[in-house]
Amino acid sequence: KGICLHPGVDPWNRRLGFIANRPWGDFAVAMICNPEETTVTLNTQFFAFNQLGTRFHVWSFWTGEYLGIRGVDFPVTLKTHDVALVRLTPVGDQMFPTLIGSDLHIAMGAAEIDDITASGNQMTITLCPDAGARDGHLYIYLNGWSVNKVLAIGCNACVENVVDNVLCLHVTDRKTSGEQSVTIVQNQN
Repeated sequence: KGICLHPGVDPWNRRLGFIANRPWGDFAVAMICNPEETTVTLNTQFFAFNQLGTRFHVWSFWTGEYLGIRGVDFPVTLKTHDVALVRLTPVGDQMFPTLIGSDLHIAMGAAEIDDITASGNQMTITLCPDAGARDGHLYIYLNGWSVNKVLAIGCNACVENVVDNVLCLHVTDRKTSGEQSVTIVQNQN
């Protein structure tokens, strides 16, 4: 459920969002909008997300860009009537890769992901077959991993690109029923 992140202070409700509590990892989704007739720079001021941590991987839904590691308060420049939609994933001291974004659903992982498990040299993302687009991308912060292999069940998946330690997996041909998962396997040197 989305909430106004500055109730009573911002009559335009320029900052809306929610926290997704999941067994495999909590994250936040936020929308920042510009109702003005000019370009503006707004600070995000996502202080409602402090309970998740102080540093976040920030990923943009509309542009598919990794915006780096930020705190809860960073500037966003928006053109006239523009909207930014971002996912904030807490940065942890994890040994395994971290899902930081998905464009399979506008909730960026809250609806179309059933589970994420990681152990040994692999990470598996189990998809909810009846939620989300049939084709799209999963974005994973690699935490120093290099991927040797991608395995898919109930769909197709391939590495589209890797930039700044972020892996983009292109997922296609998802069905509306049956098991669906994508597994990345670490390169063993």
